[in-house]
Amino acid sequence: EQARAGTHNVVGPMPPLSLRDFLDGSRVAINSSANLVWIDADRLRNEHGVNSFSDMPLWAPLDEDAGFYQVDGSKALAAGISYRPLAHTARDAWRWYQSHHFRDTSFPVGGLGLSAEREREILQKAP
Repeated sequence: EQARAGTHNVVGPMPPLSLRDFLDGSRVAINSSANLVWIDADRLRNEHGVNSFSDMPLWAPLDEDAGFYQVDGSKALAAGISYRPLAHTARDAWRWYQSHHFRDTSFPVGGLGLSAEREREILQKAP
């Protein structure tokens, strides 16, 4: 739109959002009644055998995956990028998800994610 050229990492927001803030903000935006339960990373790995990515696709603990999800968007920011509020993106993504015949939310999908049974088992042992 502004005839700008060059490679820009169009990522955001700047500064980055924590996974906790992303999930909580998304939950609020879509009026979800989900109760987010936070369990220490070492406990998830050592006591429950949970792995990042295969068991929890968005989870990348810094002690295991330092630098993962770390992309510098400062060039795009300097060029004038603007970010939509998380609430807008979450609501639009949720509407899209619901409208594209994804009514069955049973996981894991394609071998990724915890089964509902495994998730329940871990949550029952959560503090």
